[in-house]
Amino acid sequence: AYLAVGEACARPSRYAIILNLYQRFVGEPGLVDLNATIYDTVLYACERQADGVLGESIMRTAGENAERYNRVIRARTKQLEITDAVRLYRELQQKGWKLETSTINLMMQVCFAIKQIDYSLRLFTAIDALGIEADERTFTIAIRSAAALVSINAPAKGGPRASTDIGKGWVLCLRLLNAMRSKEQAQGMPRIKGGLPIVPSSYCFTTVIKCLASSGEAEKAESVLGQMVKAGCVADAGLYAIVMRACAQRGRIDDAFRLLDQMKERKIAPEIAHIAALLLACERRGDPQRSIEILDSMPTFNLKPTTLTYNMAMSACAKRGELPLVEKLLAKMDLESDEAKPDIVSLNTVLDAYKRAEKWEACLEFLLKMENERRIKPDVVSVNTAIKACKDNSQYEIALQLFDGMGARGLVPDSVSFTEAAIL
Repeated sequence: AYLAVGEACARPSRYAIILNLYQRFVGEPGLVDLNATIYDTVLYACERQADGVLGESIMRTAGENAERYNRVIRARTKQLEITDAVRLYRELQQKGWKLETSTINLMMQVCFAIKQIDYSLRLFTAIDALGIEADERTFTIAIRSAAALVSINAPAKGGPRASTDIGKGWVLCLRLLNAMRSKEQAQGMPRIKGGLPIVPSSYCFTTVIKCLASSGEAEKAESVLGQMVKAGCVADAGLYAIVMRACAQRGRIDDAFRLLDQMKERKIAPEIAHIAALLLACERRGDPQRSIEILDSMPTFNLKPTTLTYNMAMSACAKRGELPLVEKLLAKMDLESDEAKPDIVSLNTVLDAYKRAEKWEACLEFLLKMENERRIKPDVVSVNTAIKACKDNSQYEIALQLFDGMGARGLVPDSVSFTEAAIL
């Protein structure tokens, strides 16, 4: 009866009950003949329940072999008993046995989880020397770790700490992805189980694309996105938005529009994030007219202009000195619903357009309208823009009055304010 219960519990993965049954067997000698099959079932339950202490005790009683050592090492690792896991690993080596791929995968995963990402990658680079073959999960964890190091070291533009000899940053992510698909063992990479290339999962492709995009490698991110689609993986709207934004930040406006066309072909509906990426590309390329066209085309995508999209189009126009277009956009925003009404960013962009056009009087007049007519309180950026407009047109006294009056407006001058005042 006890054995029947044990077998019944093994099928639906009721591991805690299996362990309780084992304790009953041990407490009543002779109740059940504890054979190798029972020991292995209980060891598996120990691994799943992360009970390394009981698992090691069972292994010593039942007899040691490579598979049982690997189960206990995995149980110890899950418990974060790293010292014991290393001790058992050394015993395993002394007996001439090897770690299993699933064991090294778990160790890499735990290192990642406890933010010892360098060690996760070091384990990966040691796999070949240990005589272990990698599987899809091995590469997935390595890609995840390499991408995480890029994120941690973002200011260094993709340069993680010198933790591996196989590359760093986005270069390592790309190498790992290519190594998975290679028919031959890539240099510095472990052998693949079965000797056959691995088709990367959507997660692997997505992680590499995000890593490339965040590192400013827009062209490579677009290339991997194409490979992902060709491999039969689904690229969603969010991933397209990430790559389009990476292209936009580099001013690659044609690439951004090509990605939009691909979305249409694949029946992926554009969202505000995609329109924002196109508008950012126009701003970086200095193409205000195209930004207006994008804004006007939004209804064809069943999208309504928002304050954000208007602001981005206005910024593109302001930076090219297109004051009439800025004023026209502001007038349109005034007629829009609440989702597209002007905010402080919109009004500051108008002030900036007046400053660039050397219309200091119009800039001052608009600053007063913000307070009196629009009921939007100017911020430090607003007043700083007006100060610069006056200073650039030799209206030094007015500029100083604006600086001195910031306190009365409830504003605290920032470094830009003091810099402009010092020049005055």
